Amino acid sequence: MSGLHRRTAVGPAPLSFAQERIWFLNQLEPGSTVYSGVRATRWMGPLDRDALERSVGELLRRHEILRARFPLRDAGPVQEIEPPTPCRLKLVDLSDRGPAEAMAECRAWLRTESRRPFELTQDLPFRAALLRLAQDDHVLALTIHHIAFDRWSRSIVRRELGLLYAAFAAGGPSPLADLPVQYQDYAAWQQERMESEDVVRALRYWRGRLQGAPAELHLPIDHSQATPTYLGRGAGFALPHGLVEALTLLGRRERVTLFMTLLAAFKALLARVTGQADLVVGVPIAGRTRMELSGLVGCLTNTLVLRTDVSGDPTFRELLGRVRRVALDGYAHQELPFERLVRELHPERRLGRHPVFQVLFNYLDFPPEPLDPPGIRVEDLEVPSETALVDVGVDVRRAGQTLTCSFTCNAGLFDQSTVARLAEQYLASLETFAADPERRISTLPGSRPGQGSSHADRLLEELEQMTDEEAERLLAAELRSQTS
Repeated sequence: MSGLHRRTAVGPAPLSFAQERIWFLNQLEPGSTVYSGVRATRWMGPLDRDALERSVGELLRRHEILRARFPLRDAGPVQEIEPPTPCRLKLVDLSDRGPAEAMAECRAWLRTESRRPFELTQDLPFRAALLRLAQDDHVLALTIHHIAFDRWSRSIVRRELGLLYAAFAAGGPSPLADLPVQYQDYAAWQQERMESEDVVRALRYWRGRLQGAPAELHLPIDHSQATPTYLGRGAGFALPHGLVEALTLLGRRERVTLFMTLLAAFKALLARVTGQADLVVGVPIAGRTRMELSGLVGCLTNTLVLRTDVSGDPTFRELLGRVRRVALDGYAHQELPFERLVRELHPERRLGRHPVFQVLFNYLDFPPEPLDPPGIRVEDLEVPSETALVDVGVDVRRAGQTLTCSFTCNAGLFDQSTVARLAEQYLASLETFAADPERRISTLPGSRPGQGSSHADRLLEELEQMTDEEAERLLAAELRSQTS
């Protein structure tokens, strides 16, 4: 794990493995906004615009990756860092509208901005704008491409922006020390250490672990995907506090983390709706295994491919033990970048389909970072995401004692009713196992193994509840829809 330091080489730096994948996808699909998003915060109170612009400018100076372009050179894409310049926020003035109209136009502007692509060979991966709703009511919008950013980076930017604004508004200097390394140093270090003992050992583990893994899960899709799409459909819920406490206590008794408990329940659900006993799920991890990387903005996220055997109809308690072993082994071999693993496995590659796995389970437990500028009340302004990078993605977010879960499924494969049903079944699974961890996964409510919740299955369920006359009308309508 040694060797991470400032680069001494002159000239452009290489891309990290994650950046290479994102860059090539961007070139394959010009104009795509799959890997970019808007982070918006509403600042209510007397805003010092000069202090805010200096704060954003200092963020850009501190984190060189936000000033990078990614042109193609003879040996492939590289990252070239632009020199820092004073920041002038683009101002969108909506203050001549009424409050409701101004907010509606602000949300419309944010949606439009989220669909505005980056050309990575020419554009910086960072845009900033200030929307004025009223004299003391503003929205700061930061649009950042994933090639330079990840979820951990969001907390860094939030914390540093608050500290910088407070200091600059008071007339003081930046309170932040310069970073020990930059992202380009990390990218060069990652490329150089691919032949290290740690990485070779991890590669050997993952090759053996995933040998013979199923190529895909038989998910309860509603439609065959004729053309690739990244549009998503969502559904979610908040876990009752009592359920969170019960799951936490169960985990303590079984010596597993809350994440492992949640993942085990999700894998039990997958076993029920797919009818499969060999389950492969992607799990993102922060990838910040060194202290020098903890405060660095950039795309450092790695993905573990966790394969679990659920054969033999285990109890949930038994399944917890299996998930625990698989997760701990995965953590112990996390030094291998997922993109390098894909190269080794040579899976079938199809545009619009994620290699190796189609289901992602993401547990987010970042502590909330304060953003409390003096005299200003700040609120997050959600910009709904319309993107699905995998067939089924699950995000579980923890903030203190609050746990929320959201499902995002590929709109080309799933109807909204199916997404909502999956979310409902997952909540029911959590409640069932929290109440009785000796329950076997085959007793879960929901679809029978191998049956799923396909369109045909739901049609049969509806017919069973109808009179003969109603059934005839439904079948006639279904026949017309199939032949039109």
